[in-house]
Amino acid sequence: MSLVHVEAVVLAAGYSSRMKGKNKLMLEISGRPVIEHVIKNVLNSNIKTVAVIVGNHKEKLMPILQKYPIKIVENTNFSEGISSSIKQAAASLPHFTSAVMVFLGDMPLIRPQTINEILCQYLKNSCLIAAPVYRGKRGHPVLFDKVLFPEMLKLSGDVGAGSILKAHYQDVCRVNVDDPGILLDVDRPEDFLAVGGKFSS
Repeated sequence: MSLVHVEAVVLAAGYSSRMKGKNKLMLEISGRPVIEHVIKNVLNSNIKTVAVIVGNHKEKLMPILQKYPIKIVENTNFSEGISSSIKQAAASLPHFTSAVMVFLGDMPLIRPQTINEILCQYLKNSCLIAAPVYRGKRGHPVLFDKVLFPEMLKLSGDVGAGSILKAHYQDVCRVNVDDPGILLDVDRPEDFLAVGGKFSS
């Protein structure tokens, strides 16, 4: 296992355009910003190398991010959409990286054990892609083997890596997990309330 280097990448460069003027990553749940929950969950897993891709509102995120032993990678092209962050993440990976697990910065409830289960499935089965599934629905984070890094570098537009998943459907290891957090993001005000957040008056 020491010969396998899996890096976590947290995408945190977007606009929060559906949160009605608020930065969703800075909204607090149980006294901590959403992005901090994401980082702590990753660091409490068996993945210890974490890179956070920043762009929009970088200056607001930095004081939080700098508290943790993580790499901070700036995406100056964040206005081009989420694909630009994935490309920046792929370009920033060390040459010895075996796989990357991609997290969305607005999904604060993913359990460390779930991350470990995805990682274990990858290590046991040599999957090209490992994705968690809860009650039949695929969620995040998704792990991509290094074989797919060139395809990640070719993504474009405001879309994620869904096209890679479709192109390699037969190569996806579906990891059944007991974790609804893999489906819960904080895109809209109602999403934030659903994950236990409260808006200050």
